[in-house]
Amino acid sequence: VSLASLVIEYGPIAWCKIDCEGGEFAFLDSPAIGDVVYIIGEWHSVRGHTRADLRVLLDATHDVTFDRGDDSTGGFLAVRR
Repeated sequence: VSLASLVIEYGPIAWCKIDCEGGEFAFLDSPAIGDVVYIIGEWHSVRGHTRADLRVLLDATHDVTFDRGDDSTGGFLAVRR
């Protein structure tokens, strides 16, 4: 299931929780990301991904905050601007 397919099927998404052990990068790397108001989840540094990579995915449409200062795994909140 892709984010784009969910938006096509159900329309804009008010709230999304994601925690899929590294799968968050592929799921959130979608033009439909702008159709999600709030995203809360956990990101994981798998396959070379970093916290900075997640920020790049979301920065054009969302304000992103992280719950820890390290670069291995942690929670985040993204709020659409």
